[in-house]
Amino acid sequence: ALNTYIQNRGGKIFYPGYVICVDHSEKEIILAVRGTFFPQDFLTDLVCKAAPFTFAQENGHCHDGMLRSARNLLCKIEPMLSGMLKRDELEGYKVVLTGHSLGAGIASIMTALLVSSPEWLELAENGNLHCFGYGTPCIFSPNIARSLEPHVTTVVMGNDMVPRFSLNSFQRLRDMVKQMWKEAGKANEIIQRFEVQERELSGIGGFEYVESRCSRNTSLAKETISSLMNSFNDHEPSLSPAGKIVWIDDQPGEKNSARTLNCIVVTDPSLMFRDLILSNDMFSAHLPQNYSSLLAQQQYLPHFA
Repeated sequence: ALNTYIQNRGGKIFYPGYVICVDHSEKEIILAVRGTFFPQDFLTDLVCKAAPFTFAQENGHCHDGMLRSARNLLCKIEPMLSGMLKRDELEGYKVVLTGHSLGAGIASIMTALLVSSPEWLELAENGNLHCFGYGTPCIFSPNIARSLEPHVTTVVMGNDMVPRFSLNSFQRLRDMVKQMWKEAGKANEIIQRFEVQERELSGIGGFEYVESRCSRNTSLAKETISSLMNSFNDHEPSLSPAGKIVWIDDQPGEKNSARTLNCIVVTDPSLMFRDLILSNDMFSAHLPQNYSSLLAQQQYLPHFA
């Protein structure tokens, strides 16, 4: 059973809601950061310029609004967590950070800030500190995101747009539209190359798996789209979700049968999550109830942690 230690509804800009619980059966102290809920949370999402950030001697960038939120929360929460770990009845307990969407991004950044200190790094290296993010936004430069693989596990469902949406990906999409408008016939060329049965507009990771489903026409269409998106260079730095990323391709099964889940550990997140996928489920795939209902049926995540 979970015992709630403290909860805060948040509601201020750069200060989201959170709850700290204790799971005595698993011997875990759990910090869960809430996703976007109040209008102030939307403002945090939209402060999406890339701020300079350094982790483990890797220089790069971080989502500005979520970085500010992570720092604000950490000032209040780190003393609480440290105090809890020193209590006799919680001796040997692990610390788990988690969240969905905005909450996942902030929890991931908080993890990076925590393990930057020797005390928390030792805890993490002993397997007693880890972050699990669901539908995590683009938050770190690819080099920093990779450096967090031992400490952060990110789960992405299908065509979820949030792990692929950043100022950089929006600018690339803008460039594609501008070039298609300028170059007559490009749109028709792309559409004609796609086969009706293909689900994706562009490559989405687990490349050997995806390419096996793609025809030559689809591959050529993707190359055309990529060239259009690279037409301009005035882009914000590229960002991606953090840590080890498990992508779940949620495909409907045969009629009256269960869904088929293909789970892939992404080898190159900087490519897989670089661009938005325009699909009819890009918004619905992100809903927290979809993550929770699907994951409740599966027991694969401990294998990937």
